[in-house]
Amino acid sequence: MYIDKYTKATPRTPKHINWVIDLLIKKEHNKELTLEFIKYLIEVYDKVQPFKTKAEQQKCELKYTNLENLKKFEPLNTYGQYSVELIGHVMELLSIEEKQFKGAFMFKTVLTKLRDTDDIYAISNAAMPFRH
Repeated sequence: MYIDKYTKATPRTPKHINWVIDLLIKKEHNKELTLEFIKYLIEVYDKVQPFKTKAEQQKCELKYTNLENLKKFEPLNTYGQYSVELIGHVMELLSIEEKQFKGAFMFKTVLTKLRDTDDIYAISNAAMPFRH
């Protein structure tokens, strides 16, 4: 959950397509830095490991998306609604969670599409694969 920066009052839970759209907005305004951020998120995805125990899950500490690592991407906060900190934290958590399930790879696929193409249809289909 986060507080919307425009209303300042409404707690919201972002849907997967929301962070994808936010990255598309950032990419439209600062393509080079956004692509660097997306590449960083892919690196995070590749590095994270799934939780081995319930206790490990309960004491989860984010290792890769701390403020120090995200500082160089802060200019992207000017565009879209989500901060790079929120997107980074969400992506690190989703990546850890996704790796709990053998054969799951949606988040990396979406990040790869965001990195490799400007085709909104392909990107949105990757983000919402079960929607028709």
